[in-house]
Amino acid sequence: MPTSTSSVPAIRHPAHSVDRAFLRLERARPDVRWDSGGVAYLSGPPPTLAELRAYVGLCLPRLPLFASRAEGGARRAHWATDPEFTVERHVHEAVAEGPEQERQALGTALNAPFPAGARWGVWLVHGYAPDAYAVCYRFQHACQDGSAAALAFRTLLGDGEPSARPQPRPRTGAGLPPRAALALG
Repeated sequence: MPTSTSSVPAIRHPAHSVDRAFLRLERARPDVRWDSGGVAYLSGPPPTLAELRAYVGLCLPRLPLFASRAEGGARRAHWATDPEFTVERHVHEAVAEGPEQERQALGTALNAPFPAGARWGVWLVHGYAPDAYAVCYRFQHACQDGSAAALAFRTLLGDGEPSARPQPRPRTGAGLPPRAALALG
């Protein structure tokens, strides 16, 4: 049964000029990927796909543009509530069959095509470790810029604890021009 969006406020919001530009680019160059995204590595047992979908559904009132679609022509484009919106069209999973398939499952999440009409997606990546999983969030640039996507992803992730996953070491000047490396110490 599709997840209800009855608590999501109805919207009609004019598309920004940058949104309209990306909408035109998508129509002109459908062979190009116009999406970006990020991955959060989390510790603990992974939720089920149904649990993640229910959780994302609970976040929708704070992210009303998630349940919208672009309408109108290139010059009068606007965002309006999508009456056919379902969480199931936007929240998916990629299952690894053991630790050696983590990269393959993550690659699936990062490269899966968006379903028709979807401009964002969340993928639950799990199966590579018993107490670890990843959440991949992807979006098309016509609906969000990097700042809006970061805020949306932060809203979806909530206030949790940092992962125990190792952090990359700070750069020590490798790859910098010699003068810049010397100046940085």
